[in-house]
Amino acid sequence: MPNKYNDARRHHIPKARYNVENWPEYDHGLVQRGDIRFWISEEALEGWIAPHRTTPGGQRKFSNLAIEATLVLGAVFKLPLRQTEGFVGGLMALLKRDLPVPDHTTLAPRRRTVQVDLNAPGRKGPVDFVLVSTGLKFFGPGEWARQKHGEKRCS
Repeated sequence: MPNKYNDARRHHIPKARYNVENWPEYDHGLVQRGDIRFWISEEALEGWIAPHRTTPGGQRKFSNLAIEATLVLGAVFKLPLRQTEGFVGGLMALLKRDLPVPDHTTLAPRRRTVQVDLNAPGRKGPVDFVLVSTGLKFFGPGEWARQKHGEKRCS
């Protein structure tokens, strides 16, 4: 219990207090944070498995599209790789597709080679994830601002 003995020498920072004035609006905002729609095109599902390589070396089981989609979903929901694997497996089960899901040992090395765009829009309204054969796209409240100001933010 070292904190008890040093209590007299510590700087006491008051706890931040937030006053919510409009509870129905605040409650509606919290509910809308969970409004996420995930759309997958048939071309993307067909391109989930990597094409057969003609060059020497091992064959990849998953396409870059599958790795990118899995990694972005894990990053958006702040999931570790093992939980991301389970989440995407659950999505495939909901879609009633018998497609294999990239496991965490596949995702770890491939995340260095696949370009992942993590510019997801803010969560003030519904967020639409659209997975097409060209990659994962975000549509939602922040789409206009990203198109106007570009993909990079000033820090």
